[in-house]
Amino acid sequence: LVLVLAGQRLLRVPEGARVYHEGFAPKILLTNEPKERGADELLRMGIRFPDSLETALKILEALRIPRDAILTIQDRPNSTGEEMRVVARFLEMHPVKRMIIVTSKGHTTRAYKYYSAGLGSKVQLIMHPVPNDPYDPARWWQDRFDAKTVLHEYQALADFWRLRLWEKLVGRFKRTSPPAPASAPAS
Repeated sequence: LVLVLAGQRLLRVPEGARVYHEGFAPKILLTNEPKERGADELLRMGIRFPDSLETALKILEALRIPRDAILTIQDRPNSTGEEMRVVARFLEMHPVKRMIIVTSKGHTTRAYKYYSAGLGSKVQLIMHPVPNDPYDPARWWQDRFDAKTVLHEYQALADFWRLRLWEKLVGRFKRTSPPAPASAPAS
């Protein structure tokens, strides 16, 4: 299974198609993204704006991916962690042994951390950053978009570790049964 993560569709979707055409997986799984701000307002004005999933499907169609080889998830997660949970629920119904995750270069580390933590050893993960992604880790500070990417990824990685620590602490102090009620004082 090739999982094309949401975001940067114009880079990630064609790469997912290339991986499919090279025979590495029989299916492509697409996730959806939150609605863009303003999309509902445009719709109220009678202007229909295609969402990222529709755009991805058009790209895959143009790249000659058979429709029956494309799987979609309609949920609209708003983070990599939420996207992983949505994919994990999908995989409960459609289990796979191996999943190739297509994402952008700057997002690979964080995506791997979320998916490996969330899926454990149930699925072999193969991270596949888009080769023609213009992000350059050796010169990120010289490009405004790359600098924003690095800052966002470090912030999001800190959040990942914060959440992992919270899970461990809460799990450690979680009670397995409710406390016994206090007895009434004797009169």
